[in-house]
Amino acid sequence: MARFATAILDVCALAMAGVGGMCEYQARMTFAIARHALVDLSQIFASQPVAVEFDRLPPEVMARMREQLREQGIHLDLGEAAHARLAHTRSLYEPYALALSRYLWMDLPPWIKDGVIKDNWKTTAWQPASSHGRRRRVAGEEHF
Repeated sequence: MARFATAILDVCALAMAGVGGMCEYQARMTFAIARHALVDLSQIFASQPVAVEFDRLPPEVMARMREQLREQGIHLDLGEAAHARLAHTRSLYEPYALALSRYLWMDLPPWIKDGVIKDNWKTTAWQPASSHGRRRRVAGEEHF
């Protein structure tokens, strides 16, 4: 849950900071719900928010993400004011996400996944992924 909620909150934070063409109202409402769930789960597990010790979105990752979004036709406004909004919004959920990830022994999701992504639904413990005979990026695959 912490990974899932964090990924949703990351997208909402980015949209609220300045992604052109996205519904900011929808992003704010989704952010409020997801943050509320994350904070409630932290309270249930008695996981106090912790200081974020590392930046999950360093400048080089942000530059790559901005380029990937641009390639998809999505404009990301990250001037000084937008960058400050993004930093502030992230500060509202990352301490809780980090606390839960430590409690559950799960890493937080990266902003950008490197390498080939394996679709877990295509394999089972008895059918290894290599039996498909091909490796492609998930974005180019059809799921049905």
